[in-house]
Amino acid sequence: MNQNTQLAEHSKGLIFANSRQYAAMLPADQQETSQVNGWLSAAYAALLKDKNLANAARTAPETLMNALNEAAQLGLRPGTTQYYLTPRKNKGRWEILGVTGYQGEVELMYRSGAVASVVVEAVHQGDTFRWNPGQMDKPEHAPDWFGDRGPLVGAYAYAVMNDGSTSKVVIVDQKRIQAAKDASAGSDSQYSPWQKHPRAMYLKTAAHDLAKWVPTSAVDKSVQQIKATVGEQNTNAQAAVVATGNTRAAITEREAPVPQEALAEEYVEAIATGEVDPATEEIHEDTAASTAQVAELRKRLKALSIATDDETANQTIRDQLGNQEHAGIEALTSGEADELLAELAAIAAEA
Repeated sequence: MNQNTQLAEHSKGLIFANSRQYAAMLPADQQETSQVNGWLSAAYAALLKDKNLANAARTAPETLMNALNEAAQLGLRPGTTQYYLTPRKNKGRWEILGVTGYQGEVELMYRSGAVASVVVEAVHQGDTFRWNPGQMDKPEHAPDWFGDRGPLVGAYAYAVMNDGSTSKVVIVDQKRIQAAKDASAGSDSQYSPWQKHPRAMYLKTAAHDLAKWVPTSAVDKSVQQIKATVGEQNTNAQAAVVATGNTRAAITEREAPVPQEALAEEYVEAIATGEVDPATEEIHEDTAASTAQVAELRKRLKALSIATDDETANQTIRDQLGNQEHAGIEALTSGEADELLAELAAIAAEA
């Protein structure tokens, strides 16, 4: 058992032992057993992937519970782009801060039932960008997808409502970005996403500001009320750490090709068995599953007596993914492998 797994095991009981509590907090339409198990598994998978996060859960378990309480009441999946579990050092001790990601902000807008689509985009110095309030209902943005777009200069966000109207357009400039960084504890730390994934943080800031002008809902609960009841330590964070997970597409994508760097927030560390790509230290969830992920899947399937050969493993994977046309274990993406590993971890915990 590698160090990451050992650290995560310390907190697995804390996560799964409180399953009824979290289920009761989740919105009514997310309280089915399978949904709750997926929610819990996402949190556990996040600990497996990040040794600092796993260590924080061990040294300060109350901060993990605070974050999970807030995520449950918001109805967002922890350890994903909806709701980040972020490790931070406080007076030399690792702690966890829960942070609503920009896809979580957008999810809550959709959930209000008043929004048809949401656009959140980053603007680079080399892009063509026009916005004239009062004369335009939305910005005109024409990036050179295949050229050098230059450094980030800002971001914008808006929603198209069900009646076809456009919400207030939120523009995030360098002054607003600096204010967000200043409000974020540890934004100058090497662990901060402001340092590792600045583009994702520009998008997060724009989505966060848009949420003030667009109806949001955690079903029957006020988002502001939820945050107030969980604890102020979870509402001060303005940052995010890249984590794994699956969420429905919340951002309206343009028809033009999107470069890989434009999907930075969806990158995850490939640490399924404690191993990270030594060249890049990160991998996109839509790329092929790593050898380590496949090996770990085979091992877990066998340990749980679910599958002993490739044919049975492939059928099990098709069943788990709900896709009978899937090619099986050799055709898994990194994201699919992570999802299956989390589900197998949940099965093991219930055994």
